[in-house]
Amino acid sequence: MLPWGLVPFWSKTPKTKYLLNNARAEGIERNPSFREPIKQRRCIIPVSGFFEWLREGGRISHIANKLMLEIHDRMPVILDKDDLATWLKADTEQGRVLSMLKPLLIRRSSAP
Repeated sequence: MLPWGLVPFWSKTPKTKYLLNNARAEGIERNPSFREPIKQRRCIIPVSGFFEWLREGGRISHIANKLMLEIHDRMPVILDKDDLATWLKADTEQGRVLSMLKPLLIRRSSAP
């Protein structure tokens, strides 16, 4: 299995046991480990689905939408297809980036 995750800025080497792969969307712009990456080093990990273990604890990414709430109170951020290019642009304004960090179905249902 290929290890993946964000190498913390304080790591002296890319080979670290402290790879980060989960962040809470709420306050991500203030979290020291994610403050710079959310500004200019965003990526997209294409997936066709995700799974969630039925256990308590742990963090995934954002408050769950109605479909996930029965299983877990957190869920991955799922970007809208129309936002992909904007998400990847390093110069996208931070407010716009943070506005994309919402559960997909809630964002769609609240759109005008």
